Amino acid sequence: MMSHAKAATTSEHPPNHPSVGLYLRRYLFLLVLLAATVAFMALAIASVKAWLVAMTFMHLRESLRLTWLIAAGTVLWLAVLIVGRLMDFATCTPSI
Repeated sequence: MMSHAKAATTSEHPPNHPSVGLYLRRYLFLLVLLAATVAFMALAIASVKAWLVAMTFMHLRESLRLTWLIAAGTVLWLAVLIVGRLMDFATCTPSI
């Protein structure tokens, strides 16, 4: 049985855990993109920000293929919902 002191010293993160510098660079890049969102296309920049968050903070880069499949399915479902809403909006006739 592992002692409590030894259990406390073992790391829960894999040995190839990203450095603090990588987190800071990504965070600063996200802040720049946040500022650019006001002046540019909001959906495209929000997509880039979501990709950065998923890759860095959710550790998607080091995850299993099943996790990638679930993430891709989520993005596909979001695209279906957005396209469906845009199609509904395009065919809607306003009543006066």
